[in-house]
Parts: sequence; C-alpha cells; structure tokens
Amino acid sequence: MARFSSAAQLHAYVQTAMPYWQPGILSEEEGWQVTAFLLRENDLWSGGGELGPENASDLDLSAARRRIRWPGVFALAVTALLLSSLVVFLWRRRFMDERE
Repeated sequence: MARFSSAAQLHAYVQTAMPYWQPGILSEEEGWQVTAFLLRENDLWSGGGELGPENASDLDLSAARRRIRWPGVFALAVTALLLSSLVVFLWRRRFMDERE
C-alpha cells in the first residue's frame, strides 16, 4: 500500500495486475470492489459512500507510508528483553549458589 499515493493509483494496479493467475480479467466494477476492500482492511478508507473514479484521486494513501509495518516488533523486543533478564537472573543465582 505504501507505494501508492492515491486510491486511483492502487485501482490502476489492481485492474492490470490482479488476479495474479490471470491479470486484467477483473471488470471495472470488480476492480473498484477489490480496491475498496483493500483500503477498508488497511484502515485507509472508512467505506462511507462509494469509491470510484470520481473520488479515488482525492483519497490520499500517504498515511500508509507512515504506519508502523510490524506492530509485533515491539512485543518481540519486550519478550527478548524479559527472557534475557531471566537468563541473567538465573545465571547469577546459580553462580552465587556455587560460591557458597
């Protein structure tokens, strides 16, 4: 989504490249339906009104570029930090037990 600046550009891509096994087979209406679906699923369009050639150029997709791509990265970093803290704690505890 980040490579498209407007819904019109996204639609042009959908119309010419989808479906991958038979590009260009979608009707104009099906192309707009797929475009609308992709925009709704990525929270870039509320779905209010009808998406079409008359308003697609006005729908700015630059928000997709600013959005964090991997929300799980933060969770992964926190998990790694907690696991490494646990390893250090257990290692120090074992080391202290051996010294006694």
